Amino acid sequence: MKKALFILLLFPLLLFSQNNIKADSLLNIYNSLPDNADKVYILDRLHYATLYNDVELAKKYAFDMLDLATKLNETEEIGYANFNIGTSFRQVGQKDSAIIFFKKAKSIFETNGYTEGEALVNSAFGTIALEKGDHDLAIELTQKNIAIEEANNNPTGIGLAYKFMGLIFREKGDYEKALDYSYKALKLITKPYNRLERADTLSEIGRIESELGNYKNANKYLYEARAIYEEENDLDFLAQCLMNIGGNYYHLKAYDKAEKILVEALQLAREMQSKANEGLTLIELGKTYVRLNQPDKALNCLKTAMDLGKQNARIMDVIVSAYQISEFYYEDNSTDMALQYANNAIKLADSVDLPNMLSLSYRLRSNIHQKKNAFKPALEDFRKFKIIQDSLFHIEKTKEIEKLKTIYETEKKELQIAQQETAISLLEQEARINDLQRLLLGGGLILSLLFFGLGFYAIRQKMKRNRLEKEKLDAELAFKKKELTTHALHLAKKNEVLENLKKQAKTLKAASKESKGYQELIKTINFDQQDDRSWENFTQYFEQVHKDFSSNVKMKYPEVTKNELRFMALLKMNMSSKEIATILNISTEGVKKARQRLRKKMDLTPQDSLETAVLAI
Repeated sequence: MKKALFILLLFPLLLFSQNNIKADSLLNIYNSLPDNADKVYILDRLHYATLYNDVELAKKYAFDMLDLATKLNETEEIGYANFNIGTSFRQVGQKDSAIIFFKKAKSIFETNGYTEGEALVNSAFGTIALEKGDHDLAIELTQKNIAIEEANNNPTGIGLAYKFMGLIFREKGDYEKALDYSYKALKLITKPYNRLERADTLSEIGRIESELGNYKNANKYLYEARAIYEEENDLDFLAQCLMNIGGNYYHLKAYDKAEKILVEALQLAREMQSKANEGLTLIELGKTYVRLNQPDKALNCLKTAMDLGKQNARIMDVIVSAYQISEFYYEDNSTDMALQYANNAIKLADSVDLPNMLSLSYRLRSNIHQKKNAFKPALEDFRKFKIIQDSLFHIEKTKEIEKLKTIYETEKKELQIAQQETAISLLEQEARINDLQRLLLGGGLILSLLFFGLGFYAIRQKMKRNRLEKEKLDAELAFKKKELTTHALHLAKKNEVLENLKKQAKTLKAASKESKGYQELIKTINFDQQDDRSWENFTQYFEQVHKDFSSNVKMKYPEVTKNELRFMALLKMNMSSKEIATILNISTEGVKKARQRLRKKMDLTPQDSLETAVLAI
C-alpha cells in the first residue's frame, strides 16, 4: 500500500504541462545526474517550469541546455535548446533576439527531419506574423503544422493548430471560422497533461464570444479558463484571461468591476514582464477610466500602451491605442490632438490591411473634421468610411451567398441522384415486364430463362453478401489497427513512467537513511519493465492485424531472436526510433545497434532499406 501511495505521489511530477512541474523536485534530480541526455531533458523541463514565473532563470536553463547538448552532440536537443532561448527572449519582448534563435532551431529541425520541432518553430513564427498583422503568413504556417500533426497522427497537436487558427480568424474578423476551429480544438485537447492548452482554448472561445457581443457567455468560458490557470499557477496566461474578463465587464457597463479585474491583470502582466499583455490591458484600463471620469489616468494608460506597442512591433496595439487616444481628445474637444492620432491610426491600419479599424478611424476623423467646421474633408472621410463599410457588407453577403450556393448545389446533386435512382428503378421494372412477356411468348424457353433468372439472382445476392462481408472485415481490421496502435503507445507510456519513477526512487534512496523501501520499489519497477505479459497482449493484437508475420519471419530468417522479432514488429507499424526505444526500454543508441544486427541477419546491402524489407514480409 505504501508503494502504491508513493507512486501516486510521484506520478504528477512526471506529467508535463507549462507550469505544473515542480521546479525544486526537477532541480534535485538534475543535481544528482551526470552529464548525459537525461540531464539535457531535465534542463528542458526546468526551462518550461520557470518560463512564466521567472523568465531570466528560464533563459539560464535554456542556455545551460544548449551548452550540455552541444557537448554531448545531441543534435535534436540543440534545436530545442535554441527554440527555448528564443522563447525566453520573446517572453520579455526582445523579438529580434528571439527570431535569431528560432531560425537556428528551424534550420536544425528541417535539416534532420525533426517534424515535431519544426511544428513548434512554425507556431512561434506564426505568432510573430500575427502580431505584425500578416494573417496570410500565419495561416500558411498553421496549415503546415496541421499537415505535420496529421502525418504524425497526433490529435492533440492538430487541436493546438486548430486553436491558433481560431485566433487568426478572430483577429481577421471572421468569427464564424474562428468559433468553428476553436470548438474543434476543444474536442481534441482532452488529455490531463494538456489542461493549460484546454484553458487557452476556453479563453479563446471567450474572446470570440466577446467580439460577437455575447459578453456574459464569454465570461462563462473565461472564468472556467481562469480556474485552471490559477490551479496551474500560470500567471502570464492568467493575466491575459483577467484582462479579457475586465474588458467584458466594461462592455456590460460594470465599470467598477472592470477596473478591479484590469488592475489585477496589469499587476500580473508587469510581474511576468509580459509587454504584450501589459499593452492590451492598458488599453482596456484606459477605456474604463474614461467611463469612470478619470481622464488623467485614462490618457496615461493609452499613451503607455501605444509606446509599448511601438517598442514591441505590435502594430495592432499601436492602431487601437491611437484610435482610443483620438476619441479621447475628440470628446475633450481637443480637435487638433484628436486629428493627429486619427491620422496615425488611418495610416497604420491602411498599411496592414485592417478594414475594420480603417473604417472606424475614417468615421472618427470625419466627426473631428465636422467639429472643426471642415465640412469638405469631413464629407470625404465619411465617403471613405461608407465605401469600406459597404465593401465589408458585400464580403459578408458574398460569404452568405456562397454558403447558400453550396447548400443549393448539394441539395441539387442529391435530387439528381434520387431522380437517377428512380429512373433506374423504373427501367428495371420495365425490363422485368418485357422479360416476362418474352417468357410467355417464348413457350419452350420459359424453363431455361427461369433457371437463368434464378442463377443471375443468386449471383447478385452472392456478390452483395461478399461486398458486405468485405466491408465488415475492413471495418474490423481498421478497428484492430487502432487497438494495436493504442496498445503500443500505452506500452511506451508505461515504460517511460516506470523509468522516470526508477530514477527518482534511486535519487531518494541515495538521500535517505531508510533505503530498504526504495530498493523494494526499484525491484518492483524492474520486474514490471521486464514483464512479458504486456508483450503477449501486444502480440495478440499484432497477429490479428498482420497475420503470419512472426511465422514468415522465422521461416525466412531463422536466426532472428525473440527481441529482434519484437523490434521488427514495431518497424512494421512505422514506429519512430524514439518510440521504439521507449517501448523496448532501450536507449536511442541501442536502437541503432539493433538495426545494424538485424540488417546483418537479413543480409541487406547498404543501399537496401530495412523498413522496406520488413514491410514486404
